[in-house]
Amino acid sequence: MSRPARLRRAASLVAASPGDGWLLARMLAWRTALPVLKRRVPLAKLARVMWQKPGTRIRPDRADRIPSLAQRLYRGFRVGEEDICLERSLLTYRFLSGAGADPQLVIGIRPGEGSVVGHAWVVVDGEPLFEHAAAVGEYASFFSFGREGILDASLPSGGPAREPVAS
Repeated sequence: MSRPARLRRAASLVAASPGDGWLLARMLAWRTALPVLKRRVPLAKLARVMWQKPGTRIRPDRADRIPSLAQRLYRGFRVGEEDICLERSLLTYRFLSGAGADPQLVIGIRPGEGSVVGHAWVVVDGEPLFEHAAAVGEYASFFSFGREGILDASLPSGGPAREPVAS
């Protein structure tokens, strides 16, 4: 990335308020740790770690800022360059749960060219964040994590029902 591009990116991360700045700093710390954590910690345990009790150092009025700040932290990655959907979703799940938004972390799969393609997204109030419902509709919801990072046995919102696996 060129120097002017880095400066533009840094300027785009400037927070709108001191509270946003503190929130952004904490998000950046997790953003830095997640590439290692997602490879070293089983997802079920990582989901429990990422869940925060509502009101834990995040005011509920900041909940609407969390998705846009997470988007900014992951801006600049090109599709296929690095798999960041899980990292971005875990980060968003953490901070929205702390703000009391009751997010759901959804993991989905779809057939790809000679393989299976996985994807992760966050659902709040039945709506997926960061992408259109039609885009995540291509994925069969494989499993999800709800409150306290607990694996949710019911089918998550924001994606189609699981189809039976052909034998």
